[in-house]
Amino acid sequence: MKIKVCGITQVEQFKQLNELGVDFVGFIFYPLSKRYAGESRFNQAELLRLQTQTKATAVFVNPTMDDIKNASTQLPNIKIIQLHGNEDPLLCKHLQLKYEVIKAISIAPNTDLKTEINKYRNCCNYFLFDTATIQYGGSGQKFDWAIFKNQIIPKPFFLSGGIGIDDVNAIKKFTHPAFFGIDINSKFEIEPGIKNLNAITEFIKLIKK
Repeated sequence: MKIKVCGITQVEQFKQLNELGVDFVGFIFYPLSKRYAGESRFNQAELLRLQTQTKATAVFVNPTMDDIKNASTQLPNIKIIQLHGNEDPLLCKHLQLKYEVIKAISIAPNTDLKTEINKYRNCCNYFLFDTATIQYGGSGQKFDWAIFKNQIIPKPFFLSGGIGIDDVNAIKKFTHPAFFGIDINSKFEIEPGIKNLNAITEFIKLIKK
């Protein structure tokens, strides 16, 4: 099971998460997010020197190509683009020429999951399923995982949405052929954008036990 930590704002925490063996780390380039990582907050030379196994993931909501270009200048070792809005599938397909693409799908009580999956099935490498909120993620709210029962999902997917250390047993019981990893964020924070590394260490230890 892969572990993705989303919403960091410090290079030092990126290095620490790499040392913990976290597989993916998300830097959010959505200006309205409390965890916004843009506007040259990072030392580019330091980032370029980093040799990490952890995949740096740039997270956007309905970006333009200029938004993505600017982010790749600020965060030069981006390996993956995560799209968390209502992006055109053509944009997703275009980005796949250079990056792996995670397409987030927001889950509300009335979401037609099959339709949403079919819309993006040919233009992403992974899906990520999160709780639908006006903040586009990071809300700390869960959705009902029963939505996946008998649902064919053609790409590996991440579970997201209010996942905390108390969910370890539920995660271990969850089964689906395409289940790939867990995305954690707000339940493991000291404050928005600053992660509680002790809590993440404990989570990883329990989930892999």
